[in-house]
Amino acid sequence: MATILIVDDRPSNRAYLLALLGFTAHRLLEADDGARALELVREHRPDLIITDILMPKMDGYEFVQRLRADRELAATRVIFYSAVYAERETLAMARSCGVERVLSKPSDADAIMEAVNAELGESAAA
Repeated sequence: MATILIVDDRPSNRAYLLALLGFTAHRLLEADDGARALELVREHRPDLIITDILMPKMDGYEFVQRLRADRELAATRVIFYSAVYAERETLAMARSCGVERVLSKPSDADAIMEAVNAELGESAAA
């Protein structure tokens, strides 16, 4: 069982991911912006973070940059889940802060579960 943090300013987007991942044995946490997410990461040390990019207060890029700047948190796995996926700059910025997986909004359940399982090193049956 892994701990997964879901970060998105839209409650409906968080609810979708929480419902989908709620069928797994994983422990789920949620935050509505990067600042709150950083607090939760420091407190709970999640195994994986799924985060939006465009959010108020602290966006996904700044959140991940701060995460990477903290030696104890830098290796935390991150998936960007964003409506701006198709933009070339999005992919370049994701790579620049160490994020290899970017999912578009909306993504179907299979694509999300495949990405989560891959990041956690689990098989699809997990």
